[in-house]
Amino acid sequence: MSADPGFLVVREAGTGRPVKVSTKIFPEAFKPEVWYGNVYWRYSGMVSEDEIRAYLDNRLGKSVQITPALAAKLALYVETFAKHMAMEAWLFSPGKEKEGYEKEMTPFIQKITEMRKVAKSADDVSNMVSECMDAGLDPL
Repeated sequence: MSADPGFLVVREAGTGRPVKVSTKIFPEAFKPEVWYGNVYWRYSGMVSEDEIRAYLDNRLGKSVQITPALAAKLALYVETFAKHMAMEAWLFSPGKEKEGYEKEMTPFIQKITEMRKVAKSADDVSNMVSECMDAGLDPL
């Protein structure tokens, strides 16, 4: 976890060799506030298993309350996950497909970011997760 590290190390397609890639090449909308080697909640530490379980239990109708602070934390995770996935997909899109992918995903990322800014409830987080799923991303 870090602020913009300046570069990422990725595996080259075909050879698997590590290659440094400048973070300056990524579309601004895709850049997360915090960068993770593995953004998935189980590995990033952004949210705990107990927090994920509380959210899921709430969604299943169990008597688990989600505080506005936890909703905001979960929303930040969902936004960060979406940005990391968009960044990775963009990076590995061939040639001219990068431009099309950026054009398609930028409005989605902007919407997720706006949703995160006002998220205060489990319903707000669920709406973000639904948007992600519609875009083919599963943060949970």
